[in-house]
Amino acid sequence: MIRVLAAFAMLAMAACTPQPPSTPEGVVAKIYETASAAIARGEAPYDYIPLSDSLAAAITEGQRLSNERNEPFIEGDLATGCQDCQTFTDLVINVTSPPANGQASVRATFNTDGRPREMNFAMVETPQGWKVDNITSPEGYDLRASVALYTSEAAPAEGSCAAERGPQPAQLLVDQCIAVSPATRPPCNAQNSCAMMEAEIVRACGLLNQANRPTFCPR
Repeated sequence: MIRVLAAFAMLAMAACTPQPPSTPEGVVAKIYETASAAIARGEAPYDYIPLSDSLAAAITEGQRLSNERNEPFIEGDLATGCQDCQTFTDLVINVTSPPANGQASVRATFNTDGRPREMNFAMVETPQGWKVDNITSPEGYDLRASVALYTSEAAPAEGSCAAERGPQPAQLLVDQCIAVSPATRPPCNAQNSCAMMEAEIVRACGLLNQANRPTFCPR
């Protein structure tokens, strides 16, 4: 009897536990449920969106690079395109491409601060359920393309000092080069070779009086 009662208790708990959405449109609806609550609280998170592994990895890399470069990467809410929005209303969700071969497309239309918006979700089916593989809009927004562009621009060029020695040693040479070089700034650039910047540092240091040379200048 104890085992039977325990089984019924477990079934009751399972029935009361919210289950994750099992359809593409259900996942998108849950995203906007969270997004609208975040807007009401004055927040703009994006980590609540269930991302595909590849998109999540791309965003993680972009965030790492932005932290390294001390510059913004993602600003505002990805699902609504909002930054500092106050209201979210009139949500309508439609499946534009029904599930087939593990893929689907969902369109969401809504108003934020009285402005009509549309976001299109490329969805992929995973063992953990449906996840977002990209977000686009008719205005030209493309999340995956934007992330790819940012990471490609942030990546050091082949043959550059940053690629040869790493970002921090390259930046040290840049700072030293700028400190002594009377030339225009192009020689003092981490995208140039380390040898080029070192040669410019030696040349520039040679133009200075001994008393005015920084400690990093050759003696």
